[in-house]
Amino acid sequence: MKKFLILLGTVMLCMCLGATTEAVTWDTFYQAAPSNTGPTGNTVIRLSSPNSGADPYGYIRYKPDTPFALNGLNVLSADFNMVQGPFIGGAPRFDIGLDFNNDGIWNDHLIYAYWGSQPWGGGTPPTGWTNTGNFMGTSLWGDVTFFDGNTQYTAAGLKAAFGTLNVMRAYVSLDGGWTGNSQILDVDNFRVNDDVFSAAPVPIPGALVLFGSGLVGLVGIGRRRLQK
Repeated sequence: MKKFLILLGTVMLCMCLGATTEAVTWDTFYQAAPSNTGPTGNTVIRLSSPNSGADPYGYIRYKPDTPFALNGLNVLSADFNMVQGPFIGGAPRFDIGLDFNNDGIWNDHLIYAYWGSQPWGGGTPPTGWTNTGNFMGTSLWGDVTFFDGNTQYTAAGLKAAFGTLNVMRAYVSLDGGWTGNSQILDVDNFRVNDDVFSAAPVPIPGALVLFGSGLVGLVGIGRRRLQK
């Protein structure tokens, strides 16, 4: 009986690990924190870029375990609500980090995809929750000053010029506070291809809950038999 319970426990642990393992790493840093201010009161990530103080910026970062070519980046979008401040100073935006030297090492060569209007991502944001649209579709306007000085690429143009370079990182970035305008941005469902970042806790699958309940029951039965 003891060996059987150990086997069941091992199987359950493997199932749990399989259910939670991802091929990407998501994280947040600087002025970024969970907030229950989603469209239905759900948990989202609130990014802040105050006009003063230390570290006046916030980011959500996507890091694939296995980098892939820019030609394979087909979806880049997010749900958002601009709580405070205008679109200004190039923020908010998506950043796409490429391995410009093909050496497998992350560096500072970024594509800036501004959510605001041309030329530098300014403008009045929409009211309430909305979606950015797919920036790898017709919406993207890329600033690639770090690469060749050309600041106006469409998604197709970016892929034609840099499509063989590997995507090492992608970000939602808010750092317009340097302009003197404080910004607050709520973000949910940051999507890179089929990978989606959501701040809401991931529920344990129902099958695992039932399996765990059964395992607890078996442990109870085993103990009663030992007591007899």
